[in-house]
Amino acid sequence: MKYLEIVDWDVHQSYRKDRGVPPWIKVHRSCLTSQRWLHLNDSEKGALVSMWIVASAKEGLIPADPSILKRMCQLDKSPNIKKYIELGYLQPAANQELNPGLASGCQVVATEEEVEGEAEAEVEAEAEADKQARRLLDKLNNDGAKKWQYTKTNLGYIRARMLTHTIQELEHAINVKVAEWKDDPKMDQYLRPSTIFCLKNCETYINQKLGLKVKTKTMTKLEEISKWGSEDEVVQENIQISDGTTINVRTGDR
Repeated sequence: MKYLEIVDWDVHQSYRKDRGVPPWIKVHRSCLTSQRWLHLNDSEKGALVSMWIVASAKEGLIPADPSILKRMCQLDKSPNIKKYIELGYLQPAANQELNPGLASGCQVVATEEEVEGEAEAEVEAEAEADKQARRLLDKLNNDGAKKWQYTKTNLGYIRARMLTHTIQELEHAINVKVAEWKDDPKMDQYLRPSTIFCLKNCETYINQKLGLKVKTKTMTKLEEISKWGSEDEVVQENIQISDGTTINVRTGDR
């Protein structure tokens, strides 16, 4: 099997080889000021970063077969290898007889069958994750009486939260907000993926107890003055939560 190598891989990456496969790669800010970077469109830039990630497992090497790269990098189409070579991002590996192992001796280059097996496993994992995201969206639609579609944006919110939270936690977030908002004409509109699975909201919903909700009333400045008589008075309001407890809130001097 033929390989390509990332140009100047050792210069741009500094993870110690004796620690095995790196959990991260470096993407340098200098990319944005590079003339060759400007010759890539957005999808080509994303594909290049994906190839860097794949190369990190093989000390800067990637398969030279575009179809294999497409599957390993989870791309929509095969990358234009010729263009990356012409721009100086890739070059043929200096030593094509690398099956016994890399120069460091700490890793072994996979055979074509192994690479294809890894790619197939990644494709299967991607399909399973997409299926779970669709199930969560189905739950939101069914429980919240919604009709959100399987769009890339809707599923993207869910997939992003799946990276850091369990399916059970995300289901709880749906349960909490459906119970709180479904019968509220004002809040029902927020039973949507972009709200429930938003980064700044989701963790709060996950940690919220089911059935506990705070009812608040928002007043304009004029309404506050009319209600309390003067801006110099202290504003107070009774807030009732779902368990029947009433809390008297002192919001401060006006």
